[in-house]
Amino acid sequence: MGPHEPSTMRRSNSFRFCDEKLQDQLLRLVKEMNLPISVGQRGDIRYPNRLVLLIENELISSLRYQMFPKWQIITCPRNWITRYRTYIFKHKVPCVEEVASGKVWFLVPGRFRPHQWKL
Repeated sequence: MGPHEPSTMRRSNSFRFCDEKLQDQLLRLVKEMNLPISVGQRGDIRYPNRLVLLIENELISSLRYQMFPKWQIITCPRNWITRYRTYIFKHKVPCVEEVASGKVWFLVPGRFRPHQWKL
């Protein structure tokens, strides 16, 4: 828990854009709204369940829309992350990695069809 966080406040959700500029924008939005979050060592925001809708559906989504007007999130088992990274790099797929509650996600434009990729 962060130094300014009440010990009774539970943090069960966390999020971080791996792109520093996007993460800085997210932190700025959260601070402007004066939301009760804490920031982890890697810059991830940690927030309680009662803020999930606001943070995930409004703040994070607004930044995703800035990146790609139509977007999608690719999730996969941990042992497939390297396969996806390799495919994305090799095929020059625009992508922003995210870490949501410890799981790696890939934000990509909506025009791609990851279910058709030969991994």
